[in-house]
Amino acid sequence: MRENLRVAVLVASACLLFVALAGLGTRGEPYAPNEWAFSHVILAERAVESGHLPINERVATQNSLSQTNSAFQKSLGFPRLTFYATTVWHFWNGLPLQPSLLATLSVLTGLSPEAASRLPVAGVVVVLLVGATAGLLLARRRGDARAGGIALFAIACGSAPFLLDMRVLMPSTTVVLLALLLHGLLRRALLKDRAALAFSLTPLLLLPFWYYTVAYFVMLLFLAFALGHLLLRRERHSLIPLWVCLLLPLLLAVSLLVNGALTSHLELARQTLGSLWMGPDAGSDYRSHLNREPWRSALLYAQVILLFVPLGWMGVQAAASRMRSQRLGPHRVVFAAWALGGLLFSLLLEGAVGISFLNRSVIYLAPAAAIVAAWTLAPFWEKRSVRVGALAAVALLGLGSAGLVAGATPSYAPGEAPAYGWMAAHVDHGDLVYSSLEASSVLLREDDFVNVVAFPPSETLLERFWYSHDVASLAPYLPSFDEFVLRHAVATQGFEEFGPARLPIGQEAYAKFGASRDLHLVYDDGDVQVFRVAMQPERLPFIT
Repeated sequence: MRENLRVAVLVASACLLFVALAGLGTRGEPYAPNEWAFSHVILAERAVESGHLPINERVATQNSLSQTNSAFQKSLGFPRLTFYATTVWHFWNGLPLQPSLLATLSVLTGLSPEAASRLPVAGVVVVLLVGATAGLLLARRRGDARAGGIALFAIACGSAPFLLDMRVLMPSTTVVLLALLLHGLLRRALLKDRAALAFSLTPLLLLPFWYYTVAYFVMLLFLAFALGHLLLRRERHSLIPLWVCLLLPLLLAVSLLVNGALTSHLELARQTLGSLWMGPDAGSDYRSHLNREPWRSALLYAQVILLFVPLGWMGVQAAASRMRSQRLGPHRVVFAAWALGGLLFSLLLEGAVGISFLNRSVIYLAPAAAIVAAWTLAPFWEKRSVRVGALAAVALLGLGSAGLVAGATPSYAPGEAPAYGWMAAHVDHGDLVYSSLEASSVLLREDDFVNVVAFPPSETLLERFWYSHDVASLAPYLPSFDEFVLRHAVATQGFEEFGPARLPIGQEAYAKFGASRDLHLVYDDGDVQVFRVAMQPERLPFIT
């Protein structure tokens, strides 16, 4: 009884720790903690208000972004093409899994969809699944089973990218399915529980209609398992039949084509990068992720190394054992395949669409990494130096993540609420308004400006419009919108345009907006400036 109580206290503490870390900078700010949550919140609000979800009914037969985007955004009340309207379609993909879950949670809890989307429900479930899996694994190894607590607290502290994604309900809920798959595979390998694997595989078929980059990860994960199956064909503990390894990715790929996710993702990659394979911006978010100064970068990479070195080492050991024709333990097969699948996925993302390991793979691999860390430490847990080192590593993960997560959420200056209120009263809500992502999110979600963000983001846009000191660099972009909202914080703090928070633009780049004769200042309270585009016809760049 006493041991069960200790375990219960440990689990509860880990969950509370995760909730505390995940709640940093999200509850008191009007800025959404994840820019992709907008579309789900909007659709869930429509569902709660009307009693049914709007569905992009033509997506199964017309699955190109350009074919269905316009009609669907008009049905949602977005009459003009804006980035947020595109985002609603892009992450909607025609089927109501994410918004319906959010709408259901909203109704059951009495919270608004906006508030419900900020509940780190998925993170708590992942923590619980990691605890159960660590307990299963460590129960089969000699040593102090309390080392399983390292896995719980490591995943609770996580690393900043993991926490940044898991602090919101959407779209991080899909990580639960990966944690469930990991748990089922180990039950299949260690307990010979065949039902566990089938139970874990079934929900994966919903991934292309939920959050499709996870489907890409699963496809490459099962490719790694297929390779492992071929290498281990003489051994009796092959974990997954070869037909499952080959059939599941095929089904996921077909689903991605049917719901338009694959074509829309490739289109977004083309718009953002200018090319689909190894473009000039490939992996570019490394230099801007989390608005990192050098100390932030060092801290973040230290976290990633602490969390992922044991998983990588497990893969190296598995490869070395196989080269020596030694029999591999079933747990080693699972984790080696997980590491290889993550590597393939990371190469695909960085090479094809410019998304780094930090921005996606960390999120999907963190549960496996935490369990491997606990497994690796368990035999040495009686050594005081190991216990002290493990606790220090967890403390670094926790404190580092707390600082990085809190710093990644834009601060809301005192003058911003009055500025957005003034706009609500004095600016036509049908105007096209451009700003940095955090300001646009408030104007969209709280002040009913449905046409925010005038054009798809790109590295060229960032360099010319935001970071350039040359006033003339603004001219090609100004005809695209009616009003421009400029937060003073973008000069000295990070600002969000698309994806991770980027470095401050600096005072000289900030000053060029006020110096432009094509922008007319209509509001300034020191924290926010509102400009109206006042470009004369003869200065329009497309007129010769």
